[in-house]
Amino acid sequence: MKHSDFQIGTEFFTAAGRWRCSDVGTRVIVAISLEPRETVRLWTDAAGERVQETFISDDPRDLIEPPYSVAELVFDEYDLDGCSTDPDDFVDEEIEADVLAAKARFQERAERGHGKTERGLELLRKEMHE
Repeated sequence: MKHSDFQIGTEFFTAAGRWRCSDVGTRVIVAISLEPRETVRLWTDAAGERVQETFISDDPRDLIEPPYSVAELVFDEYDLDGCSTDPDDFVDEEIEADVLAAKARFQERAERGHGKTERGLELLRKEMHE
């Protein structure tokens, strides 16, 4: 993508996932990740003890207008070549081919009768995970 392709609110993809542009500078783009994120929540309980809770959040409220409760990342001119509006630009074709081959093997075995019983299905599932 080019710098001129971005405006506040533009959603785009990198190899790390989906992003939303939060600011456009003269030479940089600032964005927040829209992927699930590790969140740390700190508070003091009724006994006065400090409590820390760490969890994965995909709460959309984290992404509501500035100031965001998630970190913003700066993309400079060298990073923009790794951005795209098409998520398929980041599909690993080798992994995709492996998945299709595994599905074909599963289907072939099922057609030969291995998948007609619960035990046969169990064996097929075991083979898929080896």
